[in-house]
Amino acid sequence: MYSNTKIDKINQLIFKGEKQDYLLFKEIDKTFQEALYSGKDFDDFLSSLDDFGIKISHKQMGDTPKRKNSDSFSLAGLERTKDPVKLYLREMGNISLLTREGEIAIARQIERSYKNIIKALSKTRLLQNQIFYWEEKIKENPEFLHKVFDINEEDRYI
Repeated sequence: MYSNTKIDKINQLIFKGEKQDYLLFKEIDKTFQEALYSGKDFDDFLSSLDDFGIKISHKQMGDTPKRKNSDSFSLAGLERTKDPVKLYLREMGNISLLTREGEIAIARQIERSYKNIIKALSKTRLLQNQIFYWEEKIKENPEFLHKVFDINEEDRYI
């Protein structure tokens, strides 16, 4: 378990990072070395900074707009999870969404692929044999058509 002084140092670091929108890598490294955290804690902290909207910089940045922040912070965001839903939601923001044109292009590709599959299947000998078999069955018993295909009463006499 971490002592309150270690947690306070992390909270101060987070507060400073949110205030200026970035943290220097040197500051983060120094804080973790002084507090004697493990390497895994350091890695987890670095990867969770994005959740707080904090960038990591190697050099001092110019004036950045200040944001309003609350004074209390929790280390809950620093915890790593194996829950697939939480992992998905965390990573979801990093992936750009499709544009309208992109969605249309994908829909058209799906339709073309579906038609190509139907064409390929219709050329197989197995399907042709099945169609000839159904033809014979329908000639013998016209009601067989209604068993093979889902035809409701309205469609029967069209």
